[in-house]
Amino acid sequence: MERTKLKNIVIVLLLLLNLCFLLLVGGQARHRTQVEEDTRDAALAFLAEQGIFLEKEAVPWELTLSPQVSERDPGGEAALAQAILGSCTAHQEGNVLEYVGESGAVRFYPYGRFAVTFDRYARSLEEDLSAHARAYLEKNLGESTLAKTEEIEGGQRVTLWQTLDGAPVFTCEIRMKYQDKDLREISGWHLLGAPSPYVGGIAVKDAVTLLVQFAAEVKEAGLPVTKIETITPGYLYSIGSLSSQTILLPVWRLETDAGPLLLSCSTGELEASPQR
Repeated sequence: MERTKLKNIVIVLLLLLNLCFLLLVGGQARHRTQVEEDTRDAALAFLAEQGIFLEKEAVPWELTLSPQVSERDPGGEAALAQAILGSCTAHQEGNVLEYVGESGAVRFYPYGRFAVTFDRYARSLEEDLSAHARAYLEKNLGESTLAKTEEIEGGQRVTLWQTLDGAPVFTCEIRMKYQDKDLREISGWHLLGAPSPYVGGIAVKDAVTLLVQFAAEVKEAGLPVTKIETITPGYLYSIGSLSSQTILLPVWRLETDAGPLLLSCSTGELEASPQR
């Protein structure tokens, strides 16, 4: 009887100890959360002091993108050429590879640049050319996201970014020219091959640090930024140690009242526009 009573007391004490531990951990978690929120608010207040307005909800506080590496894939280029042209033959000129078929030609250059010219056009049956462009790329290159559509001399142009796990690769900007709903030309940059994690030790800064450094970069560059509308995480190419290699580095694309800006998530510095 005494042993059973003692056992019950021990069980109760253990339950009380576990409860105290849970309360302690919960209190620490709440404290961490509060400190995190206060730090974020301080970063936004600092931007406001610099004359830059930004809504808290517009910030991707959790950075999930990490550096990737991509190698040129001749087999993938051949498959892409055949998907676009059908039966075709290859011709090598230095580091440029050209495929020619009855419906046109595709030229592949280093670092993912390519150009397609059609002799037989792919006709859009949709009024929305951007929908046709996205479907065409998804079938042949993979997923993409719309950058812009515009009227140009002789037709319309749809510009898209290829995406990696849903994140835009801003260097992989693909321009598709239409005339009378016929797809006439494709040009731009594509992912060299299937990316894999980069193990070169490139660290990614936290969102608070990036916001503070962005304010410093804007001030140093003398840019008239007073408002940030949106922040879109994505990637930019950096040339690797090999001529057939590129490294995909995480960046933020900030839509501001002074135009779009790219901020490196690894250095906190403004990047040059990926426009070529």
